[in-house]
Amino acid sequence: DVLVEKVERIQRELGSIGQVVMERIEESLQDGLSPSLLSRIDDAENEGQKRRGVVGAELEGQRDLKRLKLEIDQAGRILSESRKVMNFDPSLLRDAVDVGLELSGFARIAAADEIDDSMGSKAPVSLQTFAVPPMSAAWARTLDKLRPAKTSEETFWQWRDNRAPLPVVFEPPQRLRDDVVHLHLAHPYVQRVLSRFLAQGFSAQDLSRVTVMRNKHDDVARVLVLGRLTLFGPGAVRLHDELLGVAAEYNETHTGNHLKPFSVDDDKRALSMLEQLFKETQGSTSIPQRVRERLVRSAPDDMGALWKHVEAEADARAHDAEQKLTARGAKEAEALSRILKNQKAVIGKKIGGQTEMNFDETPAANPEDRRKAMKQWQSERDSMTRRLSRIDDELRTEPLELAMSYATALRRVVPVGIVYLWPETR
Repeated sequence: DVLVEKVERIQRELGSIGQVVMERIEESLQDGLSPSLLSRIDDAENEGQKRRGVVGAELEGQRDLKRLKLEIDQAGRILSESRKVMNFDPSLLRDAVDVGLELSGFARIAAADEIDDSMGSKAPVSLQTFAVPPMSAAWARTLDKLRPAKTSEETFWQWRDNRAPLPVVFEPPQRLRDDVVHLHLAHPYVQRVLSRFLAQGFSAQDLSRVTVMRNKHDDVARVLVLGRLTLFGPGAVRLHDELLGVAAEYNETHTGNHLKPFSVDDDKRALSMLEQLFKETQGSTSIPQRVRERLVRSAPDDMGALWKHVEAEADARAHDAEQKLTARGAKEAEALSRILKNQKAVIGKKIGGQTEMNFDETPAANPEDRRKAMKQWQSERDSMTRRLSRIDDELRTEPLELAMSYATALRRVVPVGIVYLWPETR
């Protein structure tokens, strides 16, 4: 009977690995039902259990490896999409920071030493560092983010007065280091400098509304009207901010297709051309004074002629952005609802499994310890019960509130400026 029971358990628990154990059992049975038979079967079963554990660990390791590979592939796709959407370039970030500093009344960031950023046996890599300019006391807290770490022996004011900001870099270092600060889009220093553009950057005192740039890549004179689309949610929360532009051929005779907007693809090419020209502004050919004066006089009429097309483009972009915001709100609301339901299930299961505990059997040192343990247990149970009662209310309200936080309450389109791309042949 014991032998039959063991065989059934082996077949039930070990699955395919049990076949190996069964072969060992068959070998043991060739000598008959000897007193040592059960011990040999136990040894075979233990070996099968160990092998099952090894196989399970290997399978779990393969699953973990497969999951990691999927996460790496997904991260690669996200990085690729982010690069397409943001079109981020460290050199352009430095240019934007320099302009923001100038608008704030400070000098530009100055190039400093190059430092070695090599890793191990790799080829030598140099990293260009920059020095931030002296700034007013109002920027002291922001500059604190650029200082080296404070030691325990220093007071805060000693640290601030004696520790100058570290050199900064715009290219990410190859390794962790504490002798430079990497300035990226989310760094507090960069955020404050760039906030100048969001807050006041498009006012007449800060940026010129009319710009004329030499274009060596095309022989067609173009005019590009730029607008800013902003979507606000409840409480004036900024949900979406986008620069958009409409391009047209500039016909000096003001006949025929004067200021007829290009197609969407041509608009994108014109914006891309403008970004390229921004990189090439150093050393570019100057615009004759007579051309600049004529275009400045023409700018109000040109802006009026093309602004309706900018508004139409803004409507289309806003509709697309609102759809994406709605989808994002629904996704996050669903995720929050799922979290709350899982929390409810876990708490309910824990409360259901916690019947009255017998603290008399608890190996406590004395009755006072048992009393404290019982009080703690009852407090935790009451807390979980109260939390369970609140979850139902949260399920009815919080996912909906989260989804509504992505709803557009106000749409605003404002003019940014007008840019003339003037060919070098004129």
